[in-house]
Amino acid sequence: MGVSQRALLYIFYGAPATCAHRLRIFRELNPELKIYGICTAGLAQKSRFQIVEDQCDHLWYLPDHDAKWCWYNLDKVACTWFEEVGRTLDFEKIFVVDWDLLMLEPVDRWLDQVGADEVKIIDVWENKKPDTNFWTSSRYPEYALFKQRLSEEMPHGYRLLNAFLFAYACTKASFSKFSSKVISLPGYCEFRLPTVMASTGLRVGNFQRPENWGTFATVTGLSISKKLIKAELSDPQGFRMFHPVYEPYYNSHLDISLVALLRDGSWWRTSTRSAKNLVRRFRQKFLGYKI
Repeated sequence: MGVSQRALLYIFYGAPATCAHRLRIFRELNPELKIYGICTAGLAQKSRFQIVEDQCDHLWYLPDHDAKWCWYNLDKVACTWFEEVGRTLDFEKIFVVDWDLLMLEPVDRWLDQVGADEVKIIDVWENKKPDTNFWTSSRYPEYALFKQRLSEEMPHGYRLLNAFLFAYACTKASFSKFSSKVISLPGYCEFRLPTVMASTGLRVGNFQRPENWGTFATVTGLSISKKLIKAELSDPQGFRMFHPVYEPYYNSHLDISLVALLRDGSWWRTSTRSAKNLVRRFRQKFLGYKI
């Protein structure tokens, strides 16, 4: 499969400067990758997101929905994109990510893990105790509607799955199997999407990750620290995916070399204060943060 047949789907709603910087990193590390975008802020915000659109091969604006609806239905956002425009776009495999994911390595590492009739997700698990999870308990009535509808379609049963959806990948053929069904069902994205994927016969599993991958990816809303990111970049075997990261973090090749240089303690210790401040200003201007 040629690189040109691989694509990224980038979903965002705000922070245009950060999103533009994020896509520049993807461009830098994946020069032949197709980059498709979904802006959930609505077409009225088009001028605000021009700097993001400039980094995309194609950008689609979701018809107006409020922010809460988009958050609950992130899977429907992606599936509506596929039904409306994705089917006609050029790709064989696609990596779907949220705007606040920072990845400092080629997408191929992740797409190479995806085979035919297969979906890989950063974290997916079987929900064997639905009452202990808010989204699949009686506290969330839409789950009962989802269960009723899916049970009618699959009287012999199905596997209930939950997943974190800030990074997942599949083929175009697989996308076509679950997209319309996801759109038709009620519920919340984190149980609806993986459950529907599996119900269509796709093999749903986790990406290959380090055992302590949760160090680099959380759903608490707290940004991954720059100190942790720099430590991983200085390690040739370090992890390269971080979620969430809200600030711009641009020019990854240059950043890696600077981090390696600054890890040489003798150079840093013998530098004058003015030299250190010069490096700090450089990183602030071109990389988006200070040391």
